[in-house]
Amino acid sequence: MIHSLTALFRRPPIGLWDLADILVVSILIYEVLKLIKGTRAVQMAVGAGFLALVFYGSRWIRLDTVNWLIRNFLGSIVFAIIVLFQADIRRALDGDDGADVLARQHARSHHQFFNRLFA
Repeated sequence: MIHSLTALFRRPPIGLWDLADILVVSILIYEVLKLIKGTRAVQMAVGAGFLALVFYGSRWIRLDTVNWLIRNFLGSIVFAIIVLFQADIRRALDGDDGADVLARQHARSHHQFFNRLFA
């Protein structure tokens, strides 16, 4: 029993590169979470996490049919993401970010000002 516990907790020492790797990965995860906060992508991430949990759970419990269904569905996930986020993708490709919206609103307010001034 003691031997199996020591074998379980035996791990290689953590070096400086390991700490740097952990730091980089944690910063990347934090930035992605900040990026998707308050968007539909949060719901997609929760759904993907649940799907991963079901996938690995089905492998562990040996639910072969559930595992087969999930594996075959994952091939279509790219197309599902494109369909679900088509408006966001179009907006990003058109360059219609917040700065453009503010510039158009500013130009519109100048146009309205001059229309009132000369009308």
